[in-house]
Amino acid sequence: ERVEPLAADLRPSKDGRRNALLKILAGVLGVGFDDLKQRDQQRRLRARAVWSVVTTALSVVFLGLAIGAYVAKQDAIRQGNIALARQLAAQSELARTDPERIRDSLAFAVRANEILKAQNARSFDADAALRRGIALTPLSVGSPIPTSTNVIVFAPPDEAELRTLAQIEGPGDTSSVILQQWQRPSGNVVGVARQWPGKVIRPSVSEHFVIIESGNRQRVFDLRSSQFVGDVPRDEMVMAIDAKGELIATTAPAGVRISELASGDLRQVIANPKDPSLVLKPGDTIYAKTAFFSPKSDQLAVGYEYTEYHKRYYGGVVLWGIGQNADKVDAWITGYPITLVRYDNSGKLYWGNDQEIHGGGKRDNIKFPGAGENGLFAISPNGDRLATATASGFVRLWDAESGREQWRLSRQATVRSVRFEKNSSAVAIAEASGSVSFWPAYGDDLVQETIRLPKAAPQGSRLLAANRDAKIVMSVAHDRSRSDLSNSDDQSRRQSPYDATIQLFKGDDGSPLGPAVTLNAVVDRGHFSLDGRHMITAISKPEHGILVWDVLAATQRAMLNLKGNKVEEVRMTTDGQHVIFRLPNRSIRIWSWQKEALAQHFAEGGQFAIDNSLRRIAYGTDSDVRLWNFETHLELPTRLPVKDIRQLAFSSDGRYLAIEVWSGSVWVWQIDNEERVGLIENMPGDGLLEFTQGGAALAKTFNGVEQRTSWALPMLIADGCRRLTGLTKTAVFYTKSERVSDQPFCQGTQ
Repeated sequence: ERVEPLAADLRPSKDGRRNALLKILAGVLGVGFDDLKQRDQQRRLRARAVWSVVTTALSVVFLGLAIGAYVAKQDAIRQGNIALARQLAAQSELARTDPERIRDSLAFAVRANEILKAQNARSFDADAALRRGIALTPLSVGSPIPTSTNVIVFAPPDEAELRTLAQIEGPGDTSSVILQQWQRPSGNVVGVARQWPGKVIRPSVSEHFVIIESGNRQRVFDLRSSQFVGDVPRDEMVMAIDAKGELIATTAPAGVRISELASGDLRQVIANPKDPSLVLKPGDTIYAKTAFFSPKSDQLAVGYEYTEYHKRYYGGVVLWGIGQNADKVDAWITGYPITLVRYDNSGKLYWGNDQEIHGGGKRDNIKFPGAGENGLFAISPNGDRLATATASGFVRLWDAESGREQWRLSRQATVRSVRFEKNSSAVAIAEASGSVSFWPAYGDDLVQETIRLPKAAPQGSRLLAANRDAKIVMSVAHDRSRSDLSNSDDQSRRQSPYDATIQLFKGDDGSPLGPAVTLNAVVDRGHFSLDGRHMITAISKPEHGILVWDVLAATQRAMLNLKGNKVEEVRMTTDGQHVIFRLPNRSIRIWSWQKEALAQHFAEGGQFAIDNSLRRIAYGTDSDVRLWNFETHLELPTRLPVKDIRQLAFSSDGRYLAIEVWSGSVWVWQIDNEERVGLIENMPGDGLLEFTQGGAALAKTFNGVEQRTSWALPMLIADGCRRLTGLTKTAVFYTKSERVSDQPFCQGTQ
C-alpha cells in the first residue's frame, strides 16, 4: 500500500510553496501527490513549448518585417537613385540646348550613367543623353600647337605643317604682319619667319590669300608660297580673290569691279542690279555687301543689301558670269541683307547672313544656323563638312548634305580663325589665347582597314563575302560572252549571258586559295559559315537557286533550285548545317542542306538575323520583330515593337539584339525583358551590321573599312570621361527639391 504525505511544509527549505500547494490539493482531491506532481510538470512543459513556439513565431515575424523594411529601404534608395539619374539625364538634355553649358550637358549625362551602373540598371533616356553628349563633344586630334596670341588667320594646314599670320603692333601707329611655319605635331618653328609692314584686313575674303594694308595700297600675299601677288588702291574694298590668285573683285561706285590682280587691268564692271518694281528715292540704295568667285572663276556670286531711308529693308543674291558670258546667270530676293556668299570646291553655293546660312541655290537648299555677328564660316575641301564659329568661341561642325550637327565646342577664348585640313579630316581652330587646336571632322569611333579586294582578282571583280576574321575572301567577276537565253522555252537551250568566276583568296596576303570556279549564272550573294568551312552563293539566270560549297576542296556540296525566285538575303548558321534565306515574296525559309532536298517556309517577314548560341532567328514584320527557334520549329512569344527595319544583329551571347531602322538609328534591345537599353542615333557606314567580338560595340564594314561605335555602358562612360579630360572633375547637380552637394565623378575611368 502506497504511503502519502500527511502535511505540507511551506518553508522554502522544505516543500516550498508549489509542492505544499500540490500536497493540500492531493489530499482534498483524494489523488496521489506523485501523480498530481507529474501532471503539473507535464502541463508546465506544454506551456513552455507553446510559449517557445509563440516567441519563435513572433521573432520570425519581426525578423521578416525587418528584412522587408530593409529591402524596401534599399529598393527605395535604388529607385531614388534611378530617378535621380533620369533627372540628371533630363538636365543634360536641357543643358545641351545652351551653348554655354556644353560641358555641363556631358557631365550630367556621365554622372547619370555612373549612378545607373552602380545600381546595375540602365535607362534609355540617360543612355541617349550620354551618347548625344559624346557625339557633340569631340576629342582633340593631337596636342594644340602654341602660337602667338596675335594670330589673325592661318592657311589650311596639312599633316606636317601649319602656317600662321600674326599681327604685331609697333610704336605709334606702326604695325607689322609675321608669317610663321610650325611643324606638326611637335609644334616647332620651321624656317625663318617672314615679316611685312602693315595690317591684315578682311581675313575672311580668301583661305589662300591675305590682304595687308600698307600705306595707300592693299597688298595681296599668297599664304601657300609667301609670295606677293598684286595690290589695289586703299580706297577700294576688296570683296573676293579667285582661287588661282589671278582675279580680284573690289567695290566700285555703282557696282563691283573685276580686275587682273597682277597687272591691275580692268576685266569687267558689274553694275548694281535695278529692280523695276522699286522707285528709288533720295537715301535709298542697292549695293554689294559680299562676293565670292566660283572654283572655275567663271562666275561671281554677289550678295546685296537694299536700304530704304537708311533702314535695312531686304537683300538678294545674284550670280554673274565672267568673261564672254558676262551676264546675270541667276538671282533671287531674300528677306534680309546678304553678308555671306561662298562656293565649295565642287561649285555648290552657300549664302546667308549672321542668323542663317543656306546651302544651295534659291530652291531646295538646306538651312544652317548662322555664326552671329563677326562670326566665322569654313567649308571642308571635299565639301562634306561645314564649320561655324561665333565671336564668343562657340564652334559647331555640320554635315553639309543632311544639315545634321556633328559636334560643338565652347572655347574659353575668342576664336580668331577656323580652317579645315587639306585632306578634310580635321578642323583647326586658332584662339586668342595663343594656340591652334585640331578637332576631328568625322566621327572618332574606331576605324580600321579590314577587307580589300586582292590585286590578283580577275578584272571586274567585286568583293562578295569574307569570313568573320577575314582570313578568307570571296570575289566574283562576271563576263558577258553570249546572248541572253535564260528565258528560252527550250529547257535544253536555256543559259545565262554571263559566266561568273568565283575565286577564294587568303585574307592576309591576297594569294589565291585553290582554283577558280566558273558558273554559267549570275552570282548575286555569298556568305560563309562562322567556322569558314562552308560557303553559300545565291545565283540567278538561268536558274535561281542556292549553292553550298566546301571551302577547302572548292567543290559544290548541294544545290537548292528555287524555280524563278531570286534570293534577297541568305545566311548560314555557325555549324554550317542550315541555310536561311528570304525571297521577294517575304517568305523566310530554312534549308537543312545535309538532310533535306527542299527548304521549309517558317515565317513571312523582312530582314532577319541568326542567334547561333540559342538557335534562334529574329525577323522583322510590318509592326514588330519576332523570334523563332530553328531547332524546335516553334515561334517564341517575344515581340519587339519596331518598324521600318533595315538590319538585325544578335550579340554573340544572344542577350542583345541590334535593330537598325531606315532613318539610320540603331536600337539595342535586351531580349529577355524586351527592353531598349541603347541607341546609336546615326551610325555611319552602309555595310553589314554586327556586334564586335566582345559585344561592347557595333560595327559596319563597307568598302573595306570597318567602323565601330560603342554602346556598352562602361565604354560609354569611359568615353564621356575622356572628353572631359582637363576639366574640373566635380559638377553641381540639382534635384527638384534640393541641391546635391558637389560629387566627384569619372573616378577610375581615365
